[in-house]
Amino acid sequence: MRGVAEGRVVEPRIQYTKTSDGVDIAFWTLGEGSPATLVLAPLAYSHISLECAIPELVAWYERLAAHGMLIRYDPRGQGMSQRDCQDLTPELLDIEAVIDELGLERVNLVGHTGPGAVLIEYAARHANMVDKLVLWSPTLRGSDLVNHPRMQAVLPLLETDYDLFVETWAHIQLGWSARSRGHGWASFIQESVTQDDHTRMWPLWGERNLEPFLAGV
Repeated sequence: MRGVAEGRVVEPRIQYTKTSDGVDIAFWTLGEGSPATLVLAPLAYSHISLECAIPELVAWYERLAAHGMLIRYDPRGQGMSQRDCQDLTPELLDIEAVIDELGLERVNLVGHTGPGAVLIEYAARHANMVDKLVLWSPTLRGSDLVNHPRMQAVLPLLETDYDLFVETWAHIQLGWSARSRGHGWASFIQESVTQDDHTRMWPLWGERNLEPFLAGV
């Protein structure tokens, strides 16, 4: 997470659109032309403004944008999108709203780890709109993550001590030797999602199962 406190490297214009169920979704675009590529939260948690202060991530975004329009958005309950939403489950509506707002007919999709796996469902339901689907280490069953022994060990802290939970979870992900990188990652998570929304998200992630959609992609 080097670069979070170093100032903006690039700052695309933040735009907003509204989902069919009335949630405000923040997004930005970089570059022009087809094929457009929509990237889901490469850091697992999402904050499309803070990401612009991470040089390594911005360099990757710029390489993608050199080949066509790049799209990043914050899902409901995270980053610059609407917080404290009544329903945090219909993530497909967030994706659909952004793609519709931009008037895209075809799109490439790139997803990372657990959050990115939802693109499997989108691709299965909108096969006529998807050119390429690229997934890195997707978690098809959320229960595999939520029921992991390390996750079960720290989840009680999510409600009782959010600062300790975020620091512990960040260092579990990056390794305990990360130190300053771990603190930076913990800070990013705290800025990306509130304790209340984070608490509500984990059970929803645990219920997710994308295996039934694999045959459709």
